[in-house]
Amino acid sequence: EDMSSSPVSENDSGIIDVEDEGDEELEVLGAQDLVDFSPVYRCLHIYTVLGARDAFENYYRKQRRKQARLVLQPPSNMHETLEDYRKYFNQIVGFFVVEDHILHTTRGLVNRAYIDELWELALSKTIAALRTHSSYCTDPELALDLKNLIVLFADTLQGYGFPVNQLFDMLLEIRDQYSEILLKKWSGTFRQILESDNYSPMSVFDEETYRYITGQFPFLEAELEKQ
Repeated sequence: EDMSSSPVSENDSGIIDVEDEGDEELEVLGAQDLVDFSPVYRCLHIYTVLGARDAFENYYRKQRRKQARLVLQPPSNMHETLEDYRKYFNQIVGFFVVEDHILHTTRGLVNRAYIDELWELALSKTIAALRTHSSYCTDPELALDLKNLIVLFADTLQGYGFPVNQLFDMLLEIRDQYSEILLKKWSGTFRQILESDNYSPMSVFDEETYRYITGQFPFLEAELEKQ
């Protein structure tokens, strides 16, 4: 059937055609390249033709809210590996990239108020999850990697127009936790060194050995220099 003869065309349904621009060699894959949105567009068009667009909009938003809650549920052992943090962040980014694409390629299926409401929910749950799981971290390398991952996560979503100041504030908490982890790690190391040392004096019989030792352990003492 010729779609032009339909009482409501896809443009009338609120579906906006997105054309690729720029050099193909430099093309960066977008949401439309990775996800097949055609089922959503078809449903939107059919419900619009039937005069039941509002019903589909309500259904879509209700289902996506349910999916958002599933996406925002972190794994119970997320604090154990960086890969678990990465998977958690990736599924959140994926969810909002899809919604951003729907926002810009349909007229009214979702709106900015709906997106903002979901993002506020996501932001609060994400920060709560990070506070809980990062508190179990005892590995300074993992803490540093997590910090870098949060920066990438925040920068990516900021590029789509989402406010991420609370995520950057969270980095200050990660910094404090990192300092505590280092303090615990090295205080134990120093304690072990001090407990195993017999505190006997170091015997030096020539200047070359003296210079070597003071080069390894810099300590300036005027009386020693005179000797």
